[in-house]
Amino acid sequence: MLRQALSSFSLQDPIKLLKNWLHEASSHPKQIKQAGAMVLSTVSAMHFWKVQAVSSRVVLLKEIQKDQLIFYTNYTSPKAKGIYLYYNSKAAINFYWPMLDRQILLEGFLRKTSSKISDQYWSTRSRESQISQYISKQSTQLESRQGLEKLWQEAKKQFEGKSIPRPKHWGGIAFTPNKLEFWQERPHRLHERLLFTKTGFKKTWSSYLLYP
Repeated sequence: MLRQALSSFSLQDPIKLLKNWLHEASSHPKQIKQAGAMVLSTVSAMHFWKVQAVSSRVVLLKEIQKDQLIFYTNYTSPKAKGIYLYYNSKAAINFYWPMLDRQILLEGFLRKTSSKISDQYWSTRSRESQISQYISKQSTQLESRQGLEKLWQEAKKQFEGKSIPRPKHWGGIAFTPNKLEFWQERPHRLHERLLFTKTGFKKTWSSYLLYP
């Protein structure tokens, strides 16, 4: 049973369980590609002339710091505008590993990381990736593929023999969950579901099982 499988973990610390499941997915014998891939769903800003819209995309989890899941992106992209411009910081994340018959559903809030964290990760990226981020106007209209490749070559020449500074429009985003559900498939559709939520003034975790 799910709770028996969690016997080595504190039921008050879902982040430890999250890390454990991520480790098991990344070290799976069938080599799950991009075990840290997660579906991120956000809601657009609400204006009196425009209804809110929900959008989803796959992003890659790069690290977990305390209770924050961190990924990196272009701050001018649709997925980042909500938090970058302080419109709507609420978001949901879903991990799904079919080879393990597992998924994790999370709800919480997004915010930009510090410049220090963004700079540290930027320094680990390949120069080719840095150039791509430096020239990218992510999700805006592109006139031609040839024009994009020309910009890339021009930037490559511009920074030849030089370090490439992190552009202000690119950096880290931290997702802080206040709700996590661990889902394990079982025979006869008697799936196991364990839900964690933040409760109380001190925002401690509470947990309970859910019907399949």
